[in-house]
Amino acid sequence: YSLSKYNGDKMVPVGASQVKQIAGRAGRRGSRYPDGLTTTLHAEDLNYLIDCLQQPFDEVTKVGLFPFFEQIELFAAQVPDMAFSALLEHFGKHCKLDGSYFLCRHDHVKKVANMLEKVPGLSLEERFNFCFAPVN
Repeated sequence: YSLSKYNGDKMVPVGASQVKQIAGRAGRRGSRYPDGLTTTLHAEDLNYLIDCLQQPFDEVTKVGLFPFFEQIELFAAQVPDMAFSALLEHFGKHCKLDGSYFLCRHDHVKKVANMLEKVPGLSLEERFNFCFAPVN
């Protein structure tokens, strides 16, 4: 639909790697174009789309990881009665990854986790899920 997005401050062009990701998925599932055809809604965006698709792929040297709930649950069992936000901090400090991986920044998750400390009765899983809810 658009090759621009709002970054919280202003409208900016979508980066080439994101354009490729979106174009790679666009319309293929169950369509008559299993190899994936893509275009733009607005004719003035077409040259930018073509430029993005012709750019070489960035070489990936490291991959970011974040624990899934079951990993956090196992970790939490080792440090009972720790607040969820503190648990995430503790996990990050003790996480060991080889040179191909890094722990994704999780400041936004910790911020939500801190706010959830005021909500009584939530399970660890509910806290974890709320931290990843796609809302501001």
